[in-house]
Amino acid sequence: MLFRPTYNLRRALVIGINKYKNVSPLSHATNDADAIAEILKTKFNFDQDEIVILQDDMATKDNIIQQFHGFTQNIPILNRKSVSRSNDLKVLC
Repeated sequence: MLFRPTYNLRRALVIGINKYKNVSPLSHATNDADAIAEILKTKFNFDQDEIVILQDDMATKDNIIQQFHGFTQNIPILNRKSVSRSNDLKVLC
């Protein structure tokens, strides 16, 4: 196994958008986001509360930036307290 779960805290932000305002809709982006989250849980032992999934209407610019900044600026993600350390794992999909 290449992945070794030796991180203090793991966090993943997974984004899937099927519905766009000015572009033709996609068919599988939200399904792909769900699949990525499932792989993170089953293959890489992420807990559900270590994964944030933003899809369609929830995947706004403001929400994405807020969640991303939570990874980088030690602020709570989804109202959880977090302390970032140098050996934390952060995944953006």
